[in-house]
Amino acid sequence: MISAELAALEFLIDAGITQAYSDETNNRFKPTVDLDHFLDTNNEKERTAPYTNPVSAPLKAHSDIINQATELAQSCTSLEELKNAIQNFDGLNIRKTATQIVFADGNPKSNIMIIGEAPATEEDRHGKPFVGNSGQLLDKILACIGLDRSASEANKSLYISNILNWRPPGNRTPTKEEIDISYPFIK
Repeated sequence: MISAELAALEFLIDAGITQAYSDETNNRFKPTVDLDHFLDTNNEKERTAPYTNPVSAPLKAHSDIINQATELAQSCTSLEELKNAIQNFDGLNIRKTATQIVFADGNPKSNIMIIGEAPATEEDRHGKPFVGNSGQLLDKILACIGLDRSASEANKSLYISNILNWRPPGNRTPTKEEIDISYPFIK
């Protein structure tokens, strides 16, 4: 029997939480700015000025991120370059919560490519697509028609990947924006 602490830790990992940013809990009710300074009536100019967070970077437009992904994907000349490009691409935040990239599996010279939606927990742990229960079922179904992802012959093998190469937190369904950003890499 596992302890409550270990069960809680496993729950957090399954939910996509893989990093602790502080040893102390985060008080989200505590004001992040000194309100007394802004409420000081002698400080009229500062009190009426809009607050800007000096730490936050400007947000990129969704279309700019897609264009960046497209240019990056088109510049790749091999699967290894494409994998490295995806690993280093910072336009998709779900990569921060995933354990590792889930790029592809099988024979890249195959006549058949299967594209899934996104990796799940088991795929994230192993770094390969379709290795969980559904992947094992898929392997059995494909074996019935003479296909095997590990086969070296192109007409008997297959190549498997996902539109998203990173597991969404908590195995949630990927958003349309995440799919749009990832599409140039699978294309």
